[in-house]
Amino acid sequence: MLFYKRNILSFCIKCILKDKKQLYRSKSSAIHVEKQSDWEAVIGLEIHAQINSKTKLFSNSICDSEAPANTLVSPFDMAAPGTMPVLNRRCAEAAVLTGLALNCSISRCSTFDRKHYFYPDMPAGYQITQYFQPIAKDGYVEFYVKNHDKENNELYRKRVNILRLQLEQDSGKLFSNETNDCIYVDLNRCGIGLMEIVTDCTLKNGAEAAALVKELQIMMKALDTCRGRMERGEFRVDVNVSVRKCGEKSLRVRTELKNLISFHFISKAIDVEIARQIELYEQGGEVINETRSYDNRAGRTIPMRDKEVHQDYRYMPEPNLPPLLVISNEEEDQSQISQANFVNIDKLKSSLLLLPNILRDKWIEVDKLPLSLACFIYDEAVLRSYYTECVDVRCLDPIKVANILKNDLQLALKTKRMNIKRCKIPAQMMSSLVIDMLLNEDQRSPEQIVEDLQLTNIDDDQEIVKACEAVLKNETEAVMKFKSGKSKILSRFLRLASVQLRHRTSPEKLENIFLQLLNTNRPKDLCSNVDIHAPGNGINRFVKANFILPTSYNCIVFA
Repeated sequence: MLFYKRNILSFCIKCILKDKKQLYRSKSSAIHVEKQSDWEAVIGLEIHAQINSKTKLFSNSICDSEAPANTLVSPFDMAAPGTMPVLNRRCAEAAVLTGLALNCSISRCSTFDRKHYFYPDMPAGYQITQYFQPIAKDGYVEFYVKNHDKENNELYRKRVNILRLQLEQDSGKLFSNETNDCIYVDLNRCGIGLMEIVTDCTLKNGAEAAALVKELQIMMKALDTCRGRMERGEFRVDVNVSVRKCGEKSLRVRTELKNLISFHFISKAIDVEIARQIELYEQGGEVINETRSYDNRAGRTIPMRDKEVHQDYRYMPEPNLPPLLVISNEEEDQSQISQANFVNIDKLKSSLLLLPNILRDKWIEVDKLPLSLACFIYDEAVLRSYYTECVDVRCLDPIKVANILKNDLQLALKTKRMNIKRCKIPAQMMSSLVIDMLLNEDQRSPEQIVEDLQLTNIDDDQEIVKACEAVLKNETEAVMKFKSGKSKILSRFLRLASVQLRHRTSPEKLENIFLQLLNTNRPKDLCSNVDIHAPGNGINRFVKANFILPTSYNCIVFA
């Protein structure tokens, strides 16, 4: 009994000490916040996104992060004498596509340069990048950030400028062995295409930086230009952090944070580094220009290496690569550009899908979703597909669908101890489940709800014909291309008519009606076995086509 009472007493003492400790922490943090109010942070990001391509940027080696070490290395990757770079078309198009999505100004003529530095993971002694003329610049991105200063964590809109987007080579990997005190080099990653995205220094805290990185990751995943897997090094973020007194115009010494492998690490590392620099200045110290990493267990940043005050990479133009031209449809057939690399920007614009951020704005403005609900659905690709299927295809109530996805679905996943990313329910099945939940809460009969929501197929052929005629009337240029032999445009007609009819008729019926309206049989595709824009397709692959190769393509040097 005495032992039991002692346990109770010790437990109560621990609780009191814990409460006092929390009270002390809250007071000290309040004092720290008051000190921080005299300072402001200046934060800029450098994001290195690996391009989702089958082959590397300047060689035909396969890109595979899970392959055994040094099994995917070409002579050019290992800097063998006499090897020459050959630009990968897919990487160039991915950079232009990402630049368009970031509202950048696409350079009509971009060049490649050599950035010299000596490190074991870069055998050539230099990196091929775009220093003087990047492929895209002067863009911006808008995103939403949670305001943690307020009790309800309200969201606010933030805009950050994109200074430049450039193509460059990735480096290899270094591995240390503590047993024999050796460093091993793996060149599988060396030469993989990277997009380096540099932002301005208008970010103020870790939450804004993490939200921006999340926005860029979602965008590039939707474009399929980058897989965005941070744990595999496919989406790496370097953060430049400095602080200054409020009202100061000049910038102070900055530190660079590396090896941040998650959004949580990005947010925490920046806030900790801001507090460290402010405390250092308050004590009369000075910040050193150095590279630091984040120790999550200790909750602090630790130094990695010092940086030179003036870095001289001895940039020079790459003599083995011609300029990369970005042209329009009209310029593609001109002979004066036949001997240069080129990317057709008009074709990329036509393939630019409806980006997730545009969908989010549509949900807020048209569907009248609250900002918190729209951002919650926006953050996960699975939820976006569920919402689109339920609202845009099945025409269900947007707010009810969003609440079901946020509350009921999350509760069901929580009981199963599952993450939304592991949810394998197809979008069509999920929409049926949402309909079933709405039926259980509705007093109308199922037949009445189906009729009101227009979930049945359209049987009236005249209504379908009118929709098809309206599509052809608005797509006169595409109709001319179809009649000239470009049969793939028919899929565009089918998609537009299906959206106009709310996906309530079969594609086969639409195709028959379109062919009757166009008064022609479906033409044969003369070059169906050739994909000009596929990554890795070279001149030799054009020989398989059933047509003569035009002379304007004879000097393309894409890989």
